[in-house]
Amino acid sequence: MVTNNPPKSNLVYYLIVLAMLSLAFFFFLKYQGVSGEARDASYKGVTRAEVESIVKETLNSNPKLVVDSLQKWSIAQEKAAFDEVQKRLDQFKDKLENNTNDPRVGNPKGLVKLVSFYDYSCGYCRRMLPVEEKLLSNHAELQIIYKPFPILGESSVLATRAILAANLLDPSKVSKMHTELFNQKGERNMESVIAIASSLGYDAAAFSAKMADKAVEQIIQETVELAGSIGIRSTPTLVINGKLIPGAVNFEDINLLVTEALQKASTTDAAAAPTSSGESK
Repeated sequence: MVTNNPPKSNLVYYLIVLAMLSLAFFFFLKYQGVSGEARDASYKGVTRAEVESIVKETLNSNPKLVVDSLQKWSIAQEKAAFDEVQKRLDQFKDKLENNTNDPRVGNPKGLVKLVSFYDYSCGYCRRMLPVEEKLLSNHAELQIIYKPFPILGESSVLATRAILAANLLDPSKVSKMHTELFNQKGERNMESVIAIASSLGYDAAAFSAKMADKAVEQIIQETVELAGSIGIRSTPTLVINGKLIPGAVNFEDINLLVTEALQKASTTDAAAAPTSSGESK
């Protein structure tokens, strides 16, 4: 998974330092906060140096204590973040699934909608390409909605402009353009992107002009703002009928999720269908 957050290794380092400082500060406060009158006998005569020595000895003799605490804290934080994003998905369901400017493939009236936030420079996103293609071939009720989310620099922005221009000019070629952009070899620049578009039948001049269109910039901005509002900061991030799936997923796992979503949607659709009743004369 690619994220626009600081590298996890650096984060862990700072968290360890923070934990050590917090632990030392805890002992210090515990020592300082006990008044002379109320101080327990076990604290009588304890000096600051002795408290610091206890902290150092504890950390040196049992560093796993800090690591375990950090792991528990990290898991709790990740779950809280996941739950918060999941909660926000319901608020932005319409913008996620019904923005007509988003490129999409598959069944336009499908019961299952898979929204994909991705970056064309993200290796994990590229691994999802054959998975998505296999899902489409296996599920006639599936629609995939592309949310190109360029967080990895100018090359990503260029590819995003290209897929959006392709969609605005001829949506029927979006799937091929999407595949070609991910499989592109060598440096990605304006010339190479236009060459891909031309090979698919787009007029080079019209395609170049559309990439520079303010409408394309507006669509990119809308996606970036939507991701920020929901709390999506990394690619790939998938949403299947409103259910958050962070990170790359293998075919077996995501196929099961799509199947479950289809079964649930089919049941809901059947329950909501009107029933005919009446008497014949």
